[in-house]
Amino acid sequence: MKSYQVSIFCVTILEMKTLKEIREENAISIRDLAKMSGVSTNTIVRIEKGLPARHVTRRAIAKALHKHPSDIDFNLTYKLP
Repeated sequence: MKSYQVSIFCVTILEMKTLKEIREENAISIRDLAKMSGVSTNTIVRIEKGLPARHVTRRAIAKALHKHPSDIDFNLTYKLP
């Protein structure tokens, strides 16, 4: 009689929310988020459109929203229009 060890993995898939979704859920305007994070309004608009942002910028925005940068989908893969 042979015995086999079976491993069962539990995978949790988290759906991250985009910056725009989080901002709108918290009723924060682009201008207010810019002031809270010290980032320009143009930068926030560009990020919400899917353009890349520097790590420092993503961290500042996440901190202003009381989130960890990995909790926000910053569209890190650039999408062509």
